[in-house]
Amino acid sequence: MDSRVVLRLFKGFGASLYGQAVVVVIQLAGVPILLSQWHAVLYGEWLILFAIPAYLSLGDLGFSLSAANDMTARVGRQDRAGALTVFQSLTDPSRPEHRAFPTALDPFLCSRYEIAAFGKEALALDVRYLGVCCGAGPHHIRSLAEALDRRPPASRFSPDMSKHILFGTDKRLWQRNLEYGRRTYGAARPASR
Repeated sequence: MDSRVVLRLFKGFGASLYGQAVVVVIQLAGVPILLSQWHAVLYGEWLILFAIPAYLSLGDLGFSLSAANDMTARVGRQDRAGALTVFQSLTDPSRPEHRAFPTALDPFLCSRYEIAAFGKEALALDVRYLGVCCGAGPHHIRSLAEALDRRPPASRFSPDMSKHILFGTDKRLWQRNLEYGRRTYGAARPASR
């Protein structure tokens, strides 16, 4: 095996090991720090609330990891078209149109759609102070605000699906791409922002 490949493998393994070590240190240090700042009941409530998304993220029973492994193996065999097919075929019944591609591939615990649903449910329970924590991106915050009928300046960055290459409705899009989208993913509802 080429020495450069071996070096890259060792660097990748080392970076992964270092990342895991940092997580363990943060988790171990977090308990006494949080307990010293909060009382035990508040810390317990925080643990429960923090655990719920973690348990929900395990709900796919490893199918996402299986798809990721399949895509990696296909790319390793120089089958990029096959990897792309697997990537674009990821489905999820909880998403609009039952597909994760292209706007629900977030590598976080919750997608923008789940954050929006959470915001609506929390508001229905009269929760008036909402936020997100580690792993959230700007699109999560924007989706939460928009679900609560707010229009922050960042709303201008919301996905404009009318111009999407496969699912759009813009008259300037190439018909062969739209036809491919219909054949591959089925008929789409009218695109929205």
